[in-house]
Amino acid sequence: THTPTLRPTFAPLDFDETRRPTSSPTARAEAKYTNGGCPPDSWLFGLFQYDGGLDGWDTTRLAISYQDFLHTSFAYKGGLVDGGEGIEYLCLKLDTCYRVMTQGGKWLDEIRWELKPAVLGRRDRFKWS
Repeated sequence: THTPTLRPTFAPLDFDETRRPTSSPTARAEAKYTNGGCPPDSWLFGLFQYDGGLDGWDTTRLAISYQDFLHTSFAYKGGLVDGGEGIEYLCLKLDTCYRVMTQGGKWLDEIRWELKPAVLGRRDRFKWS
């Protein structure tokens, strides 16, 4: 068992001392702080959206869909509302084939997007691979 830290510090890079590392790996389904809030069968991804005109995507929309038996479901529908860049967090399954579509807008040459998996560490910090 672990006991709480007696004198917590608020330093930006302070590690959570109540969670000691172990010599054996933890199953992903049991690692409640390392799944990015996604269900056990999904992984956290970042959908990075960029706009060359720095004014959002206007009426352009991006959709990420997948087949769920005979029904089409959506993992994401939306776009960059304003500015030059933004990020959306998605939970995606690795064993699923996704289809990405863009629609609308007249400035399609200004938009870019990329999907990156998160490399999870502490429950409040992660980086993109």
